[in-house]
Amino acid sequence: LIQEDDELGNSIILMPLVAEQGVLEKPTRPWIHWLLFGLTFLTTTWAGAMHQGVNLLQEPGSFTVGLPYSIGLLLILGVHELGHYFMAKHHKINVTPPFFIPVPFALGTFGAFIQMKSPTENRRSFFDVAVAGPLAGLVIAIPALLIGLQNSQVLPPSAVVADGGQSFMHGTSVGSSMLFALISKAVLGEELQHGYMLQLSSLAFAGWLGLLVTALNLLPIGQLDGGHMARAMFGRRIGETISNVAMWSLFLLAIFVWPGLMLWAIVVFFIAGRG
Repeated sequence: LIQEDDELGNSIILMPLVAEQGVLEKPTRPWIHWLLFGLTFLTTTWAGAMHQGVNLLQEPGSFTVGLPYSIGLLLILGVHELGHYFMAKHHKINVTPPFFIPVPFALGTFGAFIQMKSPTENRRSFFDVAVAGPLAGLVIAIPALLIGLQNSQVLPPSAVVADGGQSFMHGTSVGSSMLFALISKAVLGEELQHGYMLQLSSLAFAGWLGLLVTALNLLPIGQLDGGHMARAMFGRRIGETISNVAMWSLFLLAIFVWPGLMLWAIVVFFIAGRG
């Protein structure tokens, strides 16, 4: 295998035949992928119901309450990973189908990933595979947000202050991102004024998470899509320097700008920031 790099020249990759047969040609086990998907569907449905104040352990018959969130989020994550998958197949890279990660708390999942079992031939194909996922995910996240916002509630500042913010269970400030602000204004129009908050419907919350996950994934750090893109664009040495600077900048922003970012910084560091 010859791997091209505009910065470092060509690299010849030698691999023992045993390793090639054991890794590159190792068959996938579809049942594992479907099992993880099924478990993630259950945990996200449970999480979606909890966001609506329904505990499915006590009210299992009310599971439909959690479906808009579950289906919306799994579509966003699934299409994101399939973007990577089909672009990798286009470049004749050996990859696995998506692995979904179920968790029985919080959002119900830690996302999904595919495993690349063979190296890319050049930096262009590496970049294409990395960027395909976020673009594909946004194709689902933006329509989910557009549809979900129609069933969301606009809260004036006085309403949020009056109930101590309790009704703002899974909403966000409209100004939390430029894209979110533009989409919200396009859907709600004059109903949405400066300083107002949004109590998001389940589907809108899934779409908002899709924007957040895409933004985090585009950070030029480690094994995140943005990290792959940085190494593809600038080469391995510069890409790794960019990754280190971005990782520590994320922690500094969490300390000095927005404490809520610390959880995501820790997650990024342990899951993707060190590879």
